[in-house]
Amino acid sequence: MSALIYNMKQPGIAVVNKEKLLALDGLRGWMALWVWVTHVVTMATLPLVKTHGIGMVLANGQYAVCVFILLSGFVISNSATTHSWGDFIIRRAFRLFPAYLICLAISVAIVGLSIELIEATPWPMMRIDDRLKYLHDSLEHFWPHLGLHVLLLHGLVPDSVLSSTSYAFMGQAWSLTLEWQYYLIAGLLMKLSFKSKHLGFELAVLIVLLMMAKVFTQPSFIASYLWLFYIGHLFWKHFDQHELWRYPVYFVISLAMGPKALAILLFGLIVYSSFHDGRLKHFFENRVSLFLGKISYGFYCVHMISIFLTGYVLIVVLKLDSRVLYAVLLISLSLVFSLVLSALLNRTVEQPMIRYARKITASKPR
Repeated sequence: MSALIYNMKQPGIAVVNKEKLLALDGLRGWMALWVWVTHVVTMATLPLVKTHGIGMVLANGQYAVCVFILLSGFVISNSATTHSWGDFIIRRAFRLFPAYLICLAISVAIVGLSIELIEATPWPMMRIDDRLKYLHDSLEHFWPHLGLHVLLLHGLVPDSVLSSTSYAFMGQAWSLTLEWQYYLIAGLLMKLSFKSKHLGFELAVLIVLLMMAKVFTQPSFIASYLWLFYIGHLFWKHFDQHELWRYPVYFVISLAMGPKALAILLFGLIVYSSFHDGRLKHFFENRVSLFLGKISYGFYCVHMISIFLTGYVLIVVLKLDSRVLYAVLLISLSLVFSLVLSALLNRTVEQPMIRYARKITASKPR
């Protein structure tokens, strides 16, 4: 079956056939698991530094998040070009907010508990100062942080105006506000993109976005990562076996952003594998990968709650005094809890909300 379906509503625009993109669902699942790893190993007091040695992989989640952004740029292009702007926003809001708001409410409720856990941990912990700062700032500026987080607009406020705006309450939500900001402007970016398929035009736009990222460095603000969303969109725009030669060009230009460009290499390999029936494609399309992909959003939202609650029980309640045993139990139990809770969220919250959004927008095709 062809990887592209011609879009009759917008001639010249290709609609990606989802049957060809199962590997991207699997990739999303493994990236969510990678983010969990980077958080749990530091909370487990393993001596890993995100800028050195193996810590660059096991304690640094930026590569996984960059892949998430590329995935969004790719997949959202399909939805944004086949629905009206209003229907698109409704569908994305019902996809993003329900599970997020539940996890935000729990995260707010356990801020004090989280602080107690970190302060009670008897062994050296990486990133302890950063975590304590954003948790204390969450309480000190409670209502401004809460109001902005409920709307998923906290990334629009500079950290110099509201301390820890990117990470308050729910640290990983810095990328969720980034996602929501992109949804709000995605239509404009695509209108610009479809003005030309010429490589020179696309590179000019990309270079402007890269320059913006150099100026606006707060990670939760859309200008800092719009270049990566745009590359994900370009991958979708040229998702054709005869146009894959463009992908390495985007990668080379993006080397200006340093190691973040490595995410483009990984994402490009997975997209390329969709045209070939090989081991890489089979791995990301196996049952485990697809299950992880299905629950990945809930897993991303809930995993820090699982880590904090598990750690609290082990350190504060049970007063565990073995560092090795604590690390083993925190890693294993928080993984199990995260998988169970995210599967529950997917079944009881995410899927019903997705179906409802489709129902209320189904009668208004573009």
